[in-house]
Parts: sequence; structure tokens; C-alpha cells
Amino acid sequence: MDRRLEIRTMLLAMIVTCVPALAAVLMVTVSSEPDLSELNAVRQPEGAPVVLTWPELSRKYPHALNAARGVSHGGKVTAIGYMMEDDARVKPGEPVSRFLLLPEAGNLLHAAHRFGDQMIEAHLADGSGTAFVRRRLLRLTGTLRSRRGGPASERPLYVMEQAQAEAIDRADVRRYLR
Repeated sequence: MDRRLEIRTMLLAMIVTCVPALAAVLMVTVSSEPDLSELNAVRQPEGAPVVLTWPELSRKYPHALNAARGVSHGGKVTAIGYMMEDDARVKPGEPVSRFLLLPEAGNLLHAAHRFGDQMIEAHLADGSGTAFVRRRLLRLTGTLRSRRGGPASERPLYVMEQAQAEAIDRADVRRYLR
């Protein structure tokens, strides 16, 4: 075999194997959003709603709900997360009054994890629907209620009623979570 043909074959084999792998890495990198599931709350001004953190909602440990002060008292709370559709298919831009809030957005190659204790079903206040944008970063404020179930439930174990949703930027997250 000719030496040039060997080199060309080796280069072609490397290109054929490396280009798809690099494309996959690029797709994941470009479509990834910060994961909010391990962040702690930033102290808020007096009278501001309690900022919930996603670990507070975990039901893996029996004491977890004690930390979620807003759940036990039915008080007004704020949660930061990503807008996702629930069971119903929703077109981008379609007005919605109900959706899911998750701590992670997933990426183009991997959907966001959906664990019952890491999902909040948002029910917006009457007349305050919002345009649906999948994976939009939101600040959701309302009354949080809990449902029965285990952490692996397919159904959200939390419902935020009379909620108000506000789109925020990545930089705004630092005002609520660190």
C-alpha cells in the first residue's frame, strides 16, 4: 500500500469519528443553561417573599420540608427555574396559564430530568397568562402547596397557585440564588 493512501485513510477515519463527537459536544455546550438545583438562597429584604431553593423541596430526606418555610405555612414564596410544558403540548408563543417550573433546562441532546419533588406546577393568577417559551428562565412568585407522593413521582409534588411569572436573565439569578 502507498504511504500517502495510508495517511489519507487514517485522516479520513479520524474525521469520520471526531466530527460527530465534536458536533455533539458543541450542541450540548451551546444549548446548556445553568443548573439551579444546588444553589442556596440569597438573603432578601424584609417583607420580600421567601426564596425557595430546590434542595429544600427534596423529599429524599424526612427533614427537607421543614426547611421550606413557605410550604408549611402557605405563605408567598419565590422560586427561580425554567418554564417547561406539562403533559399537554404547547406551541411556542402560545398563551398559557399553567406550566411546569424545573431547576434545569436540559439541552438539545438530553431532556431535563423530571422528578416529582423537583417540579413545581405553576397556576398563574387569573388574567395573568404568559407566552410559552420552553426553557425560559423565570422568577415565579405565589402560594406554594405540596401534594402527597415520593421523590420519583412523575407528577409534580408542588403547586404554586395565584402565581405571577416574570422572565429574568442569567445575571438576575444572583439576586435570588448563589
